[in-house]
Amino acid sequence: MTTIEDQDPNLDIDDAIRRVRSGDNAAFEVVVRTFARPLRGWLASCGLPGVDVDDVAQRNFVAAFTRLDDYNTGTNFRLQGRE
Repeated sequence: MTTIEDQDPNLDIDDAIRRVRSGDNAAFEVVVRTFARPLRGWLASCGLPGVDVDDVAQRNFVAAFTRLDDYNTGTNFRLQGRE
């Protein structure tokens, strides 16, 4: 039996993004669930005073959602936009 831990996370992300592009906006939950904890952890580690980590994370997810057409399927979603 294959578990989530056994799967390549980019396969799940690519599938979710394909579904969102096809009109299934609820599929973006896969992206949020995959990246929420690491993103919030990274933001918290920055230790910026007065910054609401949850607000910044939410704004990043909204920005990512609005730019899904810029994502190249089959590449590393974590690294998109860093070039």
